[in-house]
Amino acid sequence: MGKLELTIDQLLLDSDNPRIGSAANSRDALQKVLDDQGKKLAELAEDIATEGMSPIDRLLVIREKKDGERFIVVEGNRRLAALK
Repeated sequence: MGKLELTIDQLLLDSDNPRIGSAANSRDALQKVLDDQGKKLAELAEDIATEGMSPIDRLLVIREKKDGERFIVVEGNRRLAALK
């Protein structure tokens, strides 16, 4: 699979992200990233808002379900959290 154009609403944080441990769901994973990263995440969000995303910092995703419209981010959860 190549490059996909997805909306933020289609992207879910990985609930098995090794940085945060296991989470109950994507929302819980987002809260854990927020709790863990705090000010760093706010700074990342500000940088993305002013500078945009670098093309080399693409998110790596897998489909949530076969033929589904939502995707789990397996690489780039901090960036996704900052975007959300």
